[in-house]
Order: sequence, then structure tokens, then C-alpha cells
Amino acid sequence: MVKENREEEKRDRRYFFHHYLAPFKTWFGITLAFSLCFTAFDTFYFAFQGYAIDELLSKGKDTGFASLAILYFAVIAVTSVFIRIQLSLLQVLVQGILHRIRVDCFDHLQKLSFSYYDHHAVGDLLTTITTNAKIYSQVIGRNIAEVVSMGTFTFAASIYLLYLNWKVALIMFATVPVSLVLVTSFRKKILGASRHVMKGHSKLTSAYNEGITGVQTIRSLARERVFIRKFDEISGEMFLYSKKSVMLRATFLPLVGVSTGTSSGLLMWFGGEEVMIGAMTIGVLVVMNTLSNYMYDRILNLVWIVGEMQSAKASKERLFQLLSTPLDIADSPEVEAKIKDNHMNSGLAMDGETNKIKELAFVNVEFYYKKEEPVLKDFCMKVFPGQTIALVGETGAGKTTVINLLCRFYEPTSGEILINGMEYRRRSLAWWQSNLGIVPQTPFLFAGTIRDNIRYGDLEAPDEKIIQAARTVNAHDFILKLEKGYETEVGEEGKQLSGGQRQLISFARAILANPQILVMDEATSSVDPETEHLIHEGLPKVLKNRISFIIAHRLSTIRRADRILLIEDGSIKEQGSHQELMSLAGEYKDLYTKQFMHYREQEILGLSTGFN
Repeated sequence: MVKENREEEKRDRRYFFHHYLAPFKTWFGITLAFSLCFTAFDTFYFAFQGYAIDELLSKGKDTGFASLAILYFAVIAVTSVFIRIQLSLLQVLVQGILHRIRVDCFDHLQKLSFSYYDHHAVGDLLTTITTNAKIYSQVIGRNIAEVVSMGTFTFAASIYLLYLNWKVALIMFATVPVSLVLVTSFRKKILGASRHVMKGHSKLTSAYNEGITGVQTIRSLARERVFIRKFDEISGEMFLYSKKSVMLRATFLPLVGVSTGTSSGLLMWFGGEEVMIGAMTIGVLVVMNTLSNYMYDRILNLVWIVGEMQSAKASKERLFQLLSTPLDIADSPEVEAKIKDNHMNSGLAMDGETNKIKELAFVNVEFYYKKEEPVLKDFCMKVFPGQTIALVGETGAGKTTVINLLCRFYEPTSGEILINGMEYRRRSLAWWQSNLGIVPQTPFLFAGTIRDNIRYGDLEAPDEKIIQAARTVNAHDFILKLEKGYETEVGEEGKQLSGGQRQLISFARAILANPQILVMDEATSSVDPETEHLIHEGLPKVLKNRISFIIAHRLSTIRRADRILLIEDGSIKEQGSHQELMSLAGEYKDLYTKQFMHYREQEILGLSTGFN
């Protein structure tokens, strides 16, 4: 087990060094060079102090004070310049590495399958790409350079101390093993506490996210005290582990301080005797004392940084866990080769196959979210352009799962989904999803203007196409009534607009992409009657010549579908047109009677609208 952990640690280290430090190797080398120059001048500074003291004691008034002062200030000035350059280089290095880590994390998150998000909290992911990334970038950027610099200085200072008086120096160094033992004994404890702190931070971020995004629901339920108590428990747990981590460090550093203080005491004792017998000058004693104290300060800093690096292991583990998560849904090597060889051949898709979708088929598709719990069983259907398929059934029947598989957010456990007779996993994922237009039940708008949000459907679309898409779904008129029209800021998640307005913009965005397949997942279930009417008016133009899938409860929408699939327990129980299924007098009619009649009543009362 220990051997496996060491191998994993080596693998993680190689990964991060190769991906994040190697690209900055030139910058890191320059930083290291300046650090070594600073070390050399630092050592020379202490040597100069001893020389100046001995000159003063031996020559008295005949000492060349002016030349000593000029030389002293020159050394200080050069050292200051090196410090300034070193700090600047280190910060740029850290920020560059942090930028690469965060971009890679975000890029990987965009590619992971939906199943990954089913098992990972948002707060946990946010902590990973912010806090953990920042901590570890400092380790592999700043801290490594500082460790090398401090280590080099410690080595150079040790050699110089041995050169000045090897007997006294060896006596001083007797306390070093004690410091090393302290480092070893506290390392695991600090790392363990740090891991708990990181987990607590993730839980805290999740609680913040839940409390802020769900504040309206929390208040409407009058459950503020419940969530405050829950947050207090999470924060309290993190406080305990944070306190433990701080206490370990607070105990650790003074103990190391006692070790270094003992070293200074030994120097004054044995070094003083050497001065008394004339074996060492006062200047050398002062230099050894000053240099040893400074060296031990560096050792303390070095030990502290090593402690930080131990703490950062927890961050590294979380980052690697994210970045090493395999992509469950991605192009196969075969598809990648076809994309590479195609060179965007005119008239063909990016993978070299035909661009036109002439037929879509589900063949004996089965799917499990969890083993032994099938969600879809032996699901079969075939659809052609211009056809609209309505999926109906009780909650949990498998309607949304069909859409998720269609969009390749998940992939079938068994069976096939065919595009023009070819298994859809043999086609480019990017090409497939670029041909899908999805209008969800709860639309998501990005911060920016209405124009920006519609343009996400086609980033190259001119303003004329954006306006045309808005006209197609009957959104143009309401947009023009806004003070800034298409330049209106929608706010975070579109909260400056009503739910119906957000839905119309989402609809326009999907249409602007000119998808060959349109998916409407309960797109009209939570909008006001006026917005529903506007959507229904635009539907005939939108659905024309497209393969369309609709999950809906609205009677008017379903009745216009070419084929209705009644799904029960993951299988197609009945299928046909509205009239055909009603004439069967089967479960669809029962569902219609129970679930759809009240919508008809609303239509009669004028509370809901639709086309008949």
C-alpha cells in the first residue's frame, strides 16, 4: 500500500512538472539564476562585515572608512536589485502556472460527461479550480525556486562557516539533526489536518452556493434557521481542523527555534573560547554568529515552506483527481483520425462523413444510471427529417433519458443509436452536438446582452440573422419594447428578464444554430400563457424539415406531433398519432384523461392558449 502511494505521488509529480513547470522552464531558469546571484551577494555581504570589523579593530583610526562605506552600500544596492528582480520573476511564474492550471481544469470540466456532475458538488469543483489551484501553483512556482535558493544559501553558508572555523562550525551543526527529526514527525500530522481543511473548504463553498442560489426557496419555506444551523456545523468542523493545523504549526516552529537558539549558544560558548586563545578573531566570531542566525532563519523559512508543500499535497491530489478523470464520452481514436485526415473537405462534415442527417434510429437501446436498475429497456424508434416525435409518460418513465442519450450527454449501456445507418459513436461528437438545438424547461442565459445570448447559437452570425431568429420565435417585438432593445443586459443567469422572456431568447438561440435536430424539453411547461401562445405560433416554421423531439404536457403541442411515444418503465408502451392512440382506448387515453384534461379546461376558461 505504501509503495503504491509512493508510485502515485511520483506519477502526480511528473504530471504537474511536465504540464505546468516545463512550459516555463526558461523563465524558471532565469528566476533560479537570479536567486543564485542573490545568494552569492548575500554570502559576500556577511564576509564583508567580518572583514570590516577586523580592519577597524586592527587599524583603528587608519581604517579607510570611506572605501568601506562605499563598498558596503554597493553590496546592499546590488543585493536589493537582485531581490526586486527575483520577487518579480517569482510572481510572474506563479501567475503563469496558475493561469494554465485553471484553464486546463475549466477545459476538462467542459468535456466531462454529465455523470461526473451527478456525483460531484459544485462547491467542491469551485474550490478545486480556485483555492487548490492557487495553493499548488505557488508550490511548483515560487516555493520550488525558493527552496533551491534557500538550500543553495544554506549549503554555501555551511561551507563558509567550516572554512572560518571547522571545529566550532561542526559543534553548531550538531543541532541540525534535531530539526530534521522535528520536520519528519510533524509532516504527516500537518498534511492530515490540511486534507481535512480542504474538504471542509469544499463543503463550505457548496453551502454558500446552495444558500445563495436557493435563498428564495429557503425564505419561502421559513427555513433560515435550519440552513444557518447546517452552515454553522460545516463551518465549525472546518474551524476545528483549521485550529488543529495552526496549533501543529505553532508548536512545530518554536521547537525548531529552540534547536537553532541552542546552536547560537554553542557558538558563543566555543567560539568565545577560540577568540580568547587567539585562534579566531572577533570579526570572524561576529560573522559566524550573524551568518549562522541568518542561515537558521533561512532554515526556518525552508522548513515552513516544506510544511506548506506538505499541505499543498492535499491540493495537488484534488487537482490531479479532477484532471485525470477520464472522459467517458469523447471521440474515439478512429474518429479523431478521420477528423485529422479530412482537412474540412468542402461539402462533408468535419469527420469526412455526410453532413445531412437523413435518418435517426434507436435500435434495442438500454441504459442504466446504476447497475441492475434499467432506465430504458429495448428502446427502438426511427425518425426522418420533417417528423415531430412527442414523448409522454409519467415522471421517471425515461423521457428525459431518451433526450440525454440522443444528445450524447450519456451513451447507451447496450444497443445502438444510428445516424444514416452508422453508430453515432463513430461520428464526431462536436459535429453531432453542433447539429442539435435544445430548448430546456429552465433556460440558462449568460451574463451579457440579449444579442450576445442569441449569438451563442452561431458566433459568426450577423445581426440580421440574430433578428431573423428572434422574429421566427416571436421574440423580436418584446425585445424592441425594452429600453435598449437587443443591447439590454440580461444579468446573471438572465435574472433581469422574466421567465417567459428568457425562454423566448433561449428558443431564438437554438434556432440561430440552424440545427438538423430540435429538442424541446418541457419548453412551455413553466411559461405564462402569452409566451406559450408566442411559442406555439412560431412552432410550425421552426419544426419544418427538422427532426424534432418534444417532451411536453401541453395538449396542443402533443396533438400536432406526427408520432406520440408513450413511455412506461423505460419501454415504449404505445405509439401513434393522437387520434390513433385515442382510438386505441389504452393507457395513452387514460393518461390524457388524467393529465391533460385540466389544460383543456384552462383553455376553455381562457387561462391557457395554444393551437388546435
